[in-house]
Amino acid sequence: MTRSISHGELKIITVNISVEHLKYIQQLMDWGLVPSRSEYMRIAVANQIKDDFETKKYVKSVIEKTIDTKKFIKIPGYNDDKPVQIIKRLEY
Repeated sequence: MTRSISHGELKIITVNISVEHLKYIQQLMDWGLVPSRSEYMRIAVANQIKDDFETKKYVKSVIEKTIDTKKFIKIPGYNDDKPVQIIKRLEY
């Protein structure tokens, strides 16, 4: 079953993969599951990006639920938005 996926603007990149992985991709092509190596790689990269963003959202939600806000703060745009430990509070 070959899928047709609409892509935006495409850029050429070079990816080195093992001969063994190329054989597996060729088998998928022979079975008609993917039309080309390029399409297989586009699908694989898109799926990995989706998984990575879902993982980041999950980790962020876990951190936000477990952070002691009296000892840690988040500074937007600093330290990749990760919580930063408060070393000393300034008294006014």
